[in-house]
Amino acid sequence: LAEIKDENAMRVKSEAALRESEERYRAIFEHSGVGIVYFSPNGTIISLNNKAASNMGGALEEYIGKSLNEMFAKDEADIYQTRIESAASSDVSHVYESCIVRNSIPKWYFSTYTRVTSASGRVIGVLIASQDITERKQAEEEIRHLAFFDYLTNVYNRRYFESEFARLVAESSFPLSIITGDINGLK
Repeated sequence: LAEIKDENAMRVKSEAALRESEERYRAIFEHSGVGIVYFSPNGTIISLNNKAASNMGGALEEYIGKSLNEMFAKDEADIYQTRIESAASSDVSHVYESCIVRNSIPKWYFSTYTRVTSASGRVIGVLIASQDITERKQAEEEIRHLAFFDYLTNVYNRRYFESEFARLVAESSFPLSIITGDINGLK
């Protein structure tokens, strides 16, 4: 009888520890600063966190159970399905930068696709963790613009001329003519 009580106490303790562990991981999942979406291998959303739903412009309930084809145009859905299949068949995570346009607003994401396996090693899904990098992409574009345009006149600068000239020479775009003009007396 004492043995049964000990086993019962251990079982209760183990179940409490398991519940606590599940709650801890659920909190990490739900409150993560990155969007996390868990897809089945065929491209259906199994679960996602609030950040991912927000990134996609909706609420959790709108996405769970939906396939890629229900959320994206066919060509985009095919790209994401190919990425999911690639990640599902690989031991290493795959990373991508993607631009998703929602409500005419482009958003850039850095996403890591990682396969999820069962204890027996069978692939049961793909986890996608996505970080919004829109501000970084905008800063990169601003830097690129400043590198090739004059700050005051917004006209192509010498660096642009040199890079284009090198590109044209490398492509053997001959005959090549260059016309220069001085519109404001500055050299």
